[in-house]
Amino acid sequence: MSENQPNQIDLLEHKIRVLEEENNQLAERAEDSLLISLITANIQNLSERTETFERCLEQIAILKAIPFVTCGAIAGNQLEPIASYCAFAEQADVGYPITLGPEILADLALGPIIVNADHHLTCHFENFVFRPHTIALIPFETQEITSGVFVFIDDAQEENRLAPMLMLLTQVVDMAVTRYDNLFLIEALTRANKDLESRVLHRTRDLTAAKENLEREMAEREASEKALQESHHTLLTVLNSIDASINVVDLETYRILFMNKPMIDVFGQDFTGRLCFEAFREVTVPCDECKNAQLLDQAGHPRDVLIWQGRNSRTGRWYVNYDRAIKWTDGRMVRLQIATDITQFKTMESQLQQAQKMEAIGTLAGGIAHDFNNLLMAILGHVSLVAVEIEPMHPSREHITVVEEHIRSAMDLTKQLLGFARGGKYEVQPVDINALLVSSATLFGRTHKELRIQTNVGEVPLVVEVDRRQIEQVFLNLFINAWQAMPGGGELYLRTVHVSLDRERCKAYQIKPGEYTQIAVTDTGTGMDEDTCQRIFDPFFTTKQKGRGTGLGLASAYGIVKNHGGIITVYSEVGHGTTFNIFLPLSDKEAYREPPMERQLLKGSETILLVDDEDMILNVGQAILKKLGYQVVAAKGGEQAAAVARKMVDAIDLVILDLIMPGMDGGQTFDYLRSLRKDLPVLLSSGYAIDGQANEIMQRGCNGFIQKPFNMIELSNQVRKILDASAGVEEKSQ
Repeated sequence: MSENQPNQIDLLEHKIRVLEEENNQLAERAEDSLLISLITANIQNLSERTETFERCLEQIAILKAIPFVTCGAIAGNQLEPIASYCAFAEQADVGYPITLGPEILADLALGPIIVNADHHLTCHFENFVFRPHTIALIPFETQEITSGVFVFIDDAQEENRLAPMLMLLTQVVDMAVTRYDNLFLIEALTRANKDLESRVLHRTRDLTAAKENLEREMAEREASEKALQESHHTLLTVLNSIDASINVVDLETYRILFMNKPMIDVFGQDFTGRLCFEAFREVTVPCDECKNAQLLDQAGHPRDVLIWQGRNSRTGRWYVNYDRAIKWTDGRMVRLQIATDITQFKTMESQLQQAQKMEAIGTLAGGIAHDFNNLLMAILGHVSLVAVEIEPMHPSREHITVVEEHIRSAMDLTKQLLGFARGGKYEVQPVDINALLVSSATLFGRTHKELRIQTNVGEVPLVVEVDRRQIEQVFLNLFINAWQAMPGGGELYLRTVHVSLDRERCKAYQIKPGEYTQIAVTDTGTGMDEDTCQRIFDPFFTTKQKGRGTGLGLASAYGIVKNHGGIITVYSEVGHGTTFNIFLPLSDKEAYREPPMERQLLKGSETILLVDDEDMILNVGQAILKKLGYQVVAAKGGEQAAAVARKMVDAIDLVILDLIMPGMDGGQTFDYLRSLRKDLPVLLSSGYAIDGQANEIMQRGCNGFIQKPFNMIELSNQVRKILDASAGVEEKSQ
């Protein structure tokens, strides 16, 4: 015999055992199916409910050799018997009382269970040889028994026979409960039928007695109906004359019974006979806001008028709807709806809310811009002081220049925020959009090295008439949006091209057709879905995490482009990046070139009164002015400035006056100083642009304005300009 033969014999013996187990399982399944069929046949023709449970228990106990089975209703922790079968006794109450412990009751709430006889369940077989070993409990409920349980008790000591039967026992219980409920319903229907027959008999007699009264009433009703029809005709005439959309709809069927003429004119056709939700809203099911169910009380009587607002999805217009239930000419209850068009009022309301929101943003932005510009002023002032101390070829000179550029970019950000929130005032000049796009991208790329920026612009200038700073802000917002969409870095493609937009293309955007420049900004980021694209330009809408976005960037870009007579669109797919396209009208003018800034420090020795409420501004201001050679007297706030001026107003050659100060503000301080000395030169300084309060002071004779933040060169030129002009006036007067 070879070495492989024992292994093959073991394998064959294993396969034989598997086949025997499978045959045993098939035999058990066949036996179970036969058992279920037999029980089904035995209980099918039974007419008594309790008998159904008794026969079912008897069959399962005999066929499965289960010594004791019972079922009952659960009352507290006791089982009240309904039916039982006992193989070793004939008494009806064998085993009772049966008590269920809390653990058993809790487990039954989850489904059938199998427990040992001593597991929190008490039954009484003291007078019998029978000793319970394993118990299966299967919960049930019927139409009249809210909580019951079938109990199967086995005394086999050697094995748990009930566990393999649990599914079969559950099926048998389900069959018995179903038959029990069917018999319960049959009994109920039989009683109801007998009651109905009795009521029909009485009703027939009543109807026979009422027949004569009905015939007498017929003539009166015909006369009433005629009068009602005449009234109905009058009503329709009135409804057609009312300047509102009026319709009548069956409360139950939703069929349109009437539309007045103004409503027919709105929809362009008469929908009478059609379903209201299909005709008025173009949907296939009743509308979510339908009020039909609320127009009648529980007794079927009409309630008061129901007033509600809604937008009609078919017409796109807003209405105030007055709904109430009335009785129609044929007696059925219908809904009378009078709808007044309030679209214009809604538009005005929305515009008012938007204006209030923008006003609130403007107030907030103004405060932020002022405080932020003061901080920038302190930074820029100290940077300017450092700049004058180092040689032009010093290695740090380039870094100082870059810091100054970033400070000015930060100042532009605050200006653009104010411009967006308040509507803005543009400094429109012809600008080469190619050069502006490239310079903006270059500046942005210095601090975002993880992006690979690729530009594709032509050599021929594309000139547009815009506010340079605001368009720079648009580009910056788009660059930031692209950068945030590519957290791991990526490609940023910038392209400009000359395009012609026809009337059809421009009609949807309410712009003039003609020659435009198209600026495309494309990233390779995460992209957006369609819903996000639809809302991307809404104020305060952002997909960024908390703290990473305000929702104002793209809304500001949209407003700026639109106010320049252009359009901005977006196309994006999730996982495939985003493209923003800006279209701005082309100009035939030459691009404006800003004159180079004066880089020379102009010094002096005069006495200057520096007025500000911020210590950091006073400190850096004094340092700069002293560096320029001036004698400086600092005053913190308007009250202190007034006190200084009263003592030495004739010795003061120039006042540098802050605009926004608590208590005595810049305007009040200016007026007081001029009351002491009418020719006192004043240079107004503020973090705000020269508008509003600053413009009013300038009109009252203020000598000049400088906007924070400013560097040493800008301040030296402004101070020297005013002092020299003032000195020239004095010489002429002498």
